[in-house]
Amino acid sequence: MSQSFHSLKISGKINETSDSASFLFEIPEELKEAYNFQAGQYLTVKVHVNGEELRRSYSIFTAPGEDDFGFTVKRLKGGRVSNYLIDNFSEGDSMELMTPEGNFTLTANPAAQRDHYFISGGSGITPVMSMIQTVLEEEPMSKAFLIYCNRNEDSIIFKNKLQQLENKYAGQFVLRHVLSQPSTEKASGIKGIFGKKVSSWDGWTGRIDAGKLQLFFDENESHSGEDHYYMCGPEGLIQTTENYLSNKGISSDRMHKEYFTTADVSEEQKEENISSSEACTAEVSLNGENFTVEIPSDKTVLEALLDMGKDAPYSCTSGACSTCVAKVSEGEVEMDVCFALDEKEVA
Repeated sequence: MSQSFHSLKISGKINETSDSASFLFEIPEELKEAYNFQAGQYLTVKVHVNGEELRRSYSIFTAPGEDDFGFTVKRLKGGRVSNYLIDNFSEGDSMELMTPEGNFTLTANPAAQRDHYFISGGSGITPVMSMIQTVLEEEPMSKAFLIYCNRNEDSIIFKNKLQQLENKYAGQFVLRHVLSQPSTEKASGIKGIFGKKVSSWDGWTGRIDAGKLQLFFDENESHSGEDHYYMCGPEGLIQTTENYLSNKGISSDRMHKEYFTTADVSEEQKEENISSSEACTAEVSLNGENFTVEIPSDKTVLEALLDMGKDAPYSCTSGACSTCVAKVSEGEVEMDVCFALDEKEVA
């Protein structure tokens, strides 16, 4: 698998919330074909922080048919790259970006009449935003339904844009927000004297669970005869939704998912995803080169390759984005967790 990074100039920076920002980029004419993408794909960013090269993947929030092109970043506590990008890059700067990748995609069919259901949490809205806009603009006989969970009103990424889409495409796009901790303020009158707090939020509260999913799908039944489900966000949200859909008899080929995990985690968390198997040797074919690599018991295949100084493709380093996906031609490999591959790809 070959990698291709290019330095792209930032044409705009949008502060979406207090802890998230979107970056827009200028694409030179000679690179436009290389940066063609499908709705749902992501970009890998390469930065150097304190002399160390770091890479992370961020989903493209713009739609393929738009003039704008960019991705969105949300701050993470202790996040080495997310915080660095938001704090250090502005309009006019340049950023090293790999060409688009990813299998969590939606391809519009202008002649199709389908029902697309999107279940998202937090920054998982990023690829979903691209998908929804693609459906609305390029698949006019289809409908899009979104249930989107956040902590409070201020943390809703693309809040105004989503509202604009709901207004513009009334009858084709349905939006349902869920807040786990709606903002509160001191109550007026005697209740306020005793410290009573109230919330002005009159929408759904809590987290997306089987009960809320049931209500959401009851309110928005599929009438097209062809429905698809797209899940993007934390692992718990995806597992809850996948279990619910499976229990309802929805086949796996109609469920599409992308886990929003991150490499901005502690080393202890990373080690939980590495099995205690013995050290082994692997024959590797990479970028046209064939060689042998010794893989220690406490290392992944990717880490062993990088330790050798090989230019192996990677981004998140946690097995969630599929940038480092490889094919096993002989022998066996252990995979403790599987975030990026479907059953057919694993087989």
